[in-house]
Amino acid sequence: MPLESIDIRNKIIKSLRISKLTYANYVHKFFANWCYIHAQKQGLDMMFLLQNKKVQGWYTKQWEQIVESAFYYEYNIAEHIKSGIIAPQAYQDLLDLYPKSIESYFPGTLLKIIKKQSNDTSTQRHK
Repeated sequence: MPLESIDIRNKIIKSLRISKLTYANYVHKFFANWCYIHAQKQGLDMMFLLQNKKVQGWYTKQWEQIVESAFYYEYNIAEHIKSGIIAPQAYQDLLDLYPKSIESYFPGTLLKIIKKQSNDTSTQRHK
């Protein structure tokens, strides 16, 4: 993860007044929901998507760009922190709106590989 992304993430965590673990769980909740949506749409095994490192990496990049960076810059989080504005619930409510933007995206270039791997895994599991 680039240094700027780490800095943005840490400032968001600070503004929400939560731990890094709580934030990681928060992100994972949205990733799991994304996996559920696309497992249904693409006819894939949800557990395969959840455990696939390439899918996780792709989602993490989307999260950094579409959720964290957009939220951070649109709401000028650094300035709020510097000014002492403390509104963790308001920030949480706003941040909750951003992950919806990722839901319609699927890494098309990985789709063929993922479907083949998923089918191979599924076939082995059901033998």
